[in-house]
Amino acid sequence: DILDACIVSIDPIARKKSLAVTVSFSDEPLNILCNKSQLGRAFLNILSNAVRYAKTKIKVTCFADKKNACVRISDDGCGIEKDDMAHIFDRFYTGKSGNTGIGLALTHEIITLHKGDISVYNSNGSIFEIRLPLA
Repeated sequence: DILDACIVSIDPIARKKSLAVTVSFSDEPLNILCNKSQLGRAFLNILSNAVRYAKTKIKVTCFADKKNACVRISDDGCGIEKDDMAHIFDRFYTGKSGNTGIGLALTHEIITLHKGDISVYNSNGSIFEIRLPLA
């Protein structure tokens, strides 16, 4: 529900930019113990970046992986510069094409406070993966 609400909130901007947003969610609800507002902020930070950098599409998947709820958000943008990759979760780090450098640091902090982890890699754009323990 949290992730779905975030997708709905970025949809008008994605439409304005002619971006296709596709979702693939688990058939079974994935329950986690969380602060809805904080986790929503974390998802929204990543989705907002995807809207900013995507060329034509954003894909959001959510599934169970052993004891975790996994969320994968990918875009078909230019990806993250190799030199920036190790620092994108650092507070106030601004990469070559970044903004203020606070959004992803805050996202990392929120995910960590929820006993989860977040990673990023490039593959035809950037892919963010979040793992949160299932309740």
